[in-house]
Amino acid sequence: MNAYEYKDNHVNSNPLSLPSKRISLFHDIEKCNECDDRQIEECCNKCGEGVCLSSQCCELFPHYHNNNYTICRQCTDKIEKDLLVLLNHNDLRLLKQKINKKIERLGRPSKNI
Repeated sequence: MNAYEYKDNHVNSNPLSLPSKRISLFHDIEKCNECDDRQIEECCNKCGEGVCLSSQCCELFPHYHNNNYTICRQCTDKIEKDLLVLLNHNDLRLLKQKINKKIERLGRPSKNI
């Protein structure tokens, strides 16, 4: 018996054209890497994993040519761990002084009355 033989004893002459299987659309949909619930809509631009566009699963940033730059939640967490908050207190003090001077100038009654 030939390996490529159909039930009706018809032998296929081309061994590469196997009978196609029925594929269910519900089982072949790839799920989001983060929530494992919704369908993949974008890929993370850092690691390449598929994510849905939910705010719980990824961060979207505007990018070139009206595209979005997508970063999955795992990569976002890794990036946030590496970020350091740097405050220059001298610049901050100078900025506060300028704001206070502007408020004082605007808060004075005008002499033209």
